[in-house]
Amino acid sequence: MLHLGDSMFHGYWWRAAHRFGPFDAVLTPINGPTVCFPHCRPPSPYAASLDATQAAVAVRLLGAAVAVPMHTGFHLDGFCQTRPDELARFLDAASGESYEVAALQQGETLTL
Repeated sequence: MLHLGDSMFHGYWWRAAHRFGPFDAVLTPINGPTVCFPHCRPPSPYAASLDATQAAVAVRLLGAAVAVPMHTGFHLDGFCQTRPDELARFLDAASGESYEVAALQQGETLTL
């Protein structure tokens, strides 16, 4: 299992898959938030972590059997902006992939 935390898209997915994969499950952020802190001006237009499309690609490159999307519905007005329908966008991006998607609700568990 691999937990991607607040990862951004980068070129080391292949290396991680080669060294440590294949993975039973990959927990991946899918919300792609842009952040705007008062002490950081101008605000960056780039996502601070994976968005739905990037997450679907990262899970494929990592060779995971199951994708567990996370960080959905997290908003802090004025600090953290995400796009609506994060989970729907991830499910769309992951359709046709070779891995399953386990979209867990709070309190649900997954047995591998």
